Amino acid sequence: MLKSTTNTLYPCPFSKGYGIKAQQAWTLLKVFLVYRLILASLFIGMLYDRSGSSLIEAGSNQLYIYSSECYLFLTVVSIIGVFWRLIPYTTQSQLLIFSDIVLLTLLMHALGGIKSGVGILLAVSIASGGLLIGGLCAMLFAALASLSVLTEQLVTSQLQQANSVSYTYSSMLGATFFTIAFLSYVLAKRSEEAQQLANQQQQTIIKLEDLNQYII
Repeated sequence: MLKSTTNTLYPCPFSKGYGIKAQQAWTLLKVFLVYRLILASLFIGMLYDRSGSSLIEAGSNQLYIYSSECYLFLTVVSIIGVFWRLIPYTTQSQLLIFSDIVLLTLLMHALGGIKSGVGILLAVSIASGGLLIGGLCAMLFAALASLSVLTEQLVTSQLQQANSVSYTYSSMLGATFFTIAFLSYVLAKRSEEAQQLANQQQQTIIKLEDLNQYII
């Protein structure tokens, strides 16, 4: 079971020493949900815009509709959950990042695959995962996103003529995911070490004050 205190949250089960201040964590989650709400609204808006609907691949209209509606629905439910604190932070943040990876990959496929440019939005999801959850979980999200993009490319190549350039883009996108995740992990590790050092110094000061009172 994950550690949890009133002031600090430990959202990554693979980096139990990495904690985030509760107030900061919930604030970051709210910001991420605002971003998701705007993005979901844009996806839905494309259905009613002639130039936007023309970008949807033939035969993928239903996939796009279901994926965009599901994305909006999960975002709205999560917003309600955040403001009423109905779902624990750890569960909610992990589900949001996982759903981002799955649904954005489906939307990317519906819009024509890697060439649509939607895949770059997954980089935002990976960076958000590093901020919201941190630790080794950021690397896990990068791996899942990379596998999702490569799987989508394999499916596309089976349905259409294979394109080596698209595989190159997919590989570059995967490398970008891991770079972002690694930087997030390094920054989180430094933040964790700085916090531990600050706690040790605070404990030392308290002990010195107690010793001073004892001497007096």
